[in-house]
Parts: sequence; C-alpha cells; structure tokens
Amino acid sequence: MGANGIVIAAKAFGRQIYELGKESAFKGAEKFPSDSKEIFEDGRVVTVASSPKFRVYETDFGWGKPKKVGMVHITAYIGFSLSENREEDGGLDIGVVIGRDRLDLFNAIFDQILH
Repeated sequence: MGANGIVIAAKAFGRQIYELGKESAFKGAEKFPSDSKEIFEDGRVVTVASSPKFRVYETDFGWGKPKKVGMVHITAYIGFSLSENREEDGGLDIGVVIGRDRLDLFNAIFDQILH
C-alpha cells in the first residue's frame, strides 16, 4: 500500500510485539503440549511460513523460474507467508490466511495502521 507500506506495517507489528512484553510471550509455554488443544481452539495461534531469504523466485526445476509464487496453508488459524517480491528488488510479498469471520476486523485494523 504505497511506497512506505511495508515500513508502516513493520512498525505496527513491532509495537504490538513490544507491548506483549518479554514474559507474556512465553507465559505458560511449559504447559504447551498439554494445553495445545485449548490454545488452538481459543484462536490465539498465528503461523508464519517461509522467508524472503529463501529466494523462491530464483528456484528453477528445469522449466524456468516461477512467474508467481503462493504459499499453500493448511491451517484453521491465522497465517502469514513471506517471500521476496519478484518485480521489486528488496520488495516483500505478504500473504494472509484468515477466516472470513475475522476478515473485516483484520481489514479494519490494517487500514487503521496505514492511516
């Protein structure tokens, strides 16, 4: 969303992570295996897949480099995928997987961050 969109989004994510605090991010981690079903059902899980460092657009299996790469998620939770942008050096593609019931809320928060 514009020339500084990724910077604005990164700062917003950073602020939210900072507000979590160091302790609360891992609070209850020692019980994770036993509590994982409750955590997943409660919707407190966000997955992040891939990395722009994988250089997916440089991959060639013999039929040429890809024109478009999309990450496939098999998840019932919120998920993000990250990859480098094919057309802009240093650019970043961010994919979002989110349930339709939360999509309006996600869009409203993202729009608020941008403005």
